[in-house]
Amino acid sequence: MKLTGCVYDSVEEYIDQQIDDVSKCSLTLEDVLLIIKKIEDEDPDCEVHDYDITEAIVTDERVAITWNEDGDNFNLIAFSRDGGNYYKGNYGNGVLERGWHYEFKRFDSEEGITYLLSRWYQDDHGYGGITIFELFDGYEDE
Repeated sequence: MKLTGCVYDSVEEYIDQQIDDVSKCSLTLEDVLLIIKKIEDEDPDCEVHDYDITEAIVTDERVAITWNEDGDNFNLIAFSRDGGNYYKGNYGNGVLERGWHYEFKRFDSEEGITYLLSRWYQDDHGYGGITIFELFDGYEDE
């Protein structure tokens, strides 16, 4: 299914634990929803934390996402070996970069929204952080 949504960036300040390995973090869907609520309470318009997702595809085997970040189009592809709980892959600005990594832990809500708690890092620059992708079916009217 084709999805849309948003990205909450730099969420590490809202998380009470260090996340070095997303696959082993103990956060639950309820924790992720509380993090989003804290972000939205501080910044109701999410202007600082919100990037538009152009398109996303999530299956139990892979995740593919394209999003717009400050006028640049980024894309990522990640694969799961455990049936859709944990994904690992690469991302880039237009082209996938071998040294730019994304890891996800997937949470599905009863309302049909998929949340991806994500850790990203770049080998070449040393940049990294924690994001949350919020994905939902936004194409019903088409």
